[in-house]
Amino acid sequence: MGQIISAQFAGVEQNANTIIKRAENLRDQLEAFHRSVEEFVANNWKGDANEAFADLQRTWRSHTDQLNATLSGAATLVRTGNAELQAKDTALAGLF
Repeated sequence: MGQIISAQFAGVEQNANTIIKRAENLRDQLEAFHRSVEEFVANNWKGDANEAFADLQRTWRSHTDQLNATLSGAATLVRTGNAELQAKDTALAGLF
């Protein structure tokens, strides 16, 4: 006999929320770190070193923003896929 296919919709939704929460926490931690680095550089580095680091910071900021967008997008896809699967399950159950 074949295996039974089942889905735990509430669990999937909870995991999507966990992804979002962790992405937000990661973003907040990275922003706090970024602020402390900016303060250190502003108070301790001058001239070309400061300018070079400012360029690096812009790149870093872009990458952290991209990471957060990717994680948020993944959570949205999980949530959307879960809702679609649940709707399909309900519709198919109505056939019986």
